[in-house]
Amino acid sequence: MTYTTSTRTSDSYPVAADPAVSLAPVSGSQPTLVVLVQFGDMANSTSPSKISETLSGLDNYYGEDSYGIVSFSTTISPLTTAWYILSHTMEYYSSGTVSSDNQLVSDSLQAAYNSGANFHNYKYAIIVHSGNDEAMSHASTDIHSFTLPGFVFNPSPLNSFQISTSVVSESDPVGVYCHEAGHLLGLPDLYDLTQQIDPANNFVGYWEIMALGEWNPNQGNPAQPPAGKYPSQHSSWSKLKLGWITNSSTRRVYPGNSTTITLHNLELSTSGIQAVKIPISVNSDGTLSYYLVEMRAMLGTYDQYLPFPSDYPGAALLIYKV
Repeated sequence: MTYTTSTRTSDSYPVAADPAVSLAPVSGSQPTLVVLVQFGDMANSTSPSKISETLSGLDNYYGEDSYGIVSFSTTISPLTTAWYILSHTMEYYSSGTVSSDNQLVSDSLQAAYNSGANFHNYKYAIIVHSGNDEAMSHASTDIHSFTLPGFVFNPSPLNSFQISTSVVSESDPVGVYCHEAGHLLGLPDLYDLTQQIDPANNFVGYWEIMALGEWNPNQGNPAQPPAGKYPSQHSSWSKLKLGWITNSSTRRVYPGNSTTITLHNLELSTSGIQAVKIPISVNSDGTLSYYLVEMRAMLGTYDQYLPFPSDYPGAALLIYKV
């Protein structure tokens, strides 16, 4: 697509920090320990092989989403024996408080450590628990999926590990795994955490996996795959933050002279321009407010089920205000 806008040199515009480029580029294999746990009152109903299938989906997603820059190398514990049984009930861990979340992660990692898992080999951990995810069931006795960045695990007086850890349920689709893995890589939630905004107007909505896109397809069409099977790719904002879109693939356009830019689709790797930034103003904290423009289409595996408008069913130009 060709997008025409206006420009002038950056020398005539205030210099400001860009909030979308604050992380070191994320690349390479991400060694991740996957810990399977159940509760005394809630046995698992999913086999390790099924979890392994979902983890393959996680790796496939990030391979496509990052243009082959990132992969997830996962090790399941336990792989051939019964899931670890924690000492408390599921309801005990379900309050959603900082204390209960930390306790669940600590108890789960301790079970893996006691069984011989070498935490020196892993950058991240994903805990898969028996039962359902409160995000799907809306039952207060279930555990909501979450991530604890930089969790400090002290399994013994002589050992301490810092390992960012996500928690998902055995019933979660791959979209939830991919969303929580986005937190492991350093991304924030991009939806209304107060849950007061209608989903149809919820920030970036279904166009971004760190928002509602983890549940795509989500149009209520029984002919489509189930929700969360084909989550949306990350937006250009997230890909910029993770270093998957570089400065050479980004054009900064300033108010002024007319210019023509060929904007390539976000879904596929390209040497062309994939994002356009249009500065608006410098904020009081020194950061830059700007419009971010990207092109999305029904390309690749995961963006097949984006909510394209009926008059443009296979492609859309998105403009975010950052």
